[in-house]
Amino acid sequence: MNPEETTQGTVALGFARALVAGEYHIAHEMLSASLRAELSQSQLTEEYEDMIAYGDVPPNFVNVITVMGDWAIKEAEDIGWVYTAIAGDS
Repeated sequence: MNPEETTQGTVALGFARALVAGEYHIAHEMLSASLRAELSQSQLTEEYEDMIAYGDVPPNFVNVITVMGDWAIKEAEDIGWVYTAIAGDS
């Protein structure tokens, strides 16, 4: 199965696409309730923009690379693990 077609891949792809599109309010709403309480929308925006600041152009590529449903330190409330790439021409 394509990683983007898994439940966790679909969620991760939507989250990453929202970030790349500058739709930080959507990305923020996708966070868990506990993380939303801990990380404001403006903090999420700042963290993301700091991560991409070194690039000459904004990212224009999002891809789910791999997903896992089970791993050694998985906790009961964990649904899945996803590695998602966000990249640009630079």
